[in-house]
Amino acid sequence: APKNSRINYTILATSHLMSTPLLTQGELLTKDCKYVTASYGMGVNYVSPNDVADATLVVLEDRKTHRNKIYSLTARPITDREVAKQLSIAYGTPIEHIELGYHEYVKSIQSRGLPSWLAKDSAAFEKMKASGIDEDPQIYTKELQTLIGRKPESFIDYLRNTDSQRPGKKFPEKKSG
Repeated sequence: APKNSRINYTILATSHLMSTPLLTQGELLTKDCKYVTASYGMGVNYVSPNDVADATLVVLEDRKTHRNKIYSLTARPITDREVAKQLSIAYGTPIEHIELGYHEYVKSIQSRGLPSWLAKDSAAFEKMKASGIDEDPQIYTKELQTLIGRKPESFIDYLRNTDSQRPGKKFPEKKSG
């Protein structure tokens, strides 16, 4: 909003939510225990949606303090290989990390039967991750920690916090037989 505007705002800017890989991997993760990516080993700035929700509550409870401010809610980068290791620990079963080239990844997500918008979004997400932009230390702030008054959830903490995940959904789904 322009400086002379009477419209108030607070922007909580995040990059990637930790829930995103769980949604885009779908049955490949839950049934086949595979985590397929095309990030070329680059680190990714994942933020817990629980922490974003907590930051939102802080802002809503004290709107005057946070009026006309922009917060950059960031975490340290984590590689997809490390995410797969943490998925294995949290789910108590080996999760295989499969690193594909971008075009192979696009074919993979198209073959999974995902809605076209989700397939396009997932491919764009991998392309952005592969750019390495999340490995620039200048983009990281302590604003999330300051807002919520505690250290943000790590990826493994997020995975272990099953109360915040979809009720009734178990990862991975055990194969019968």
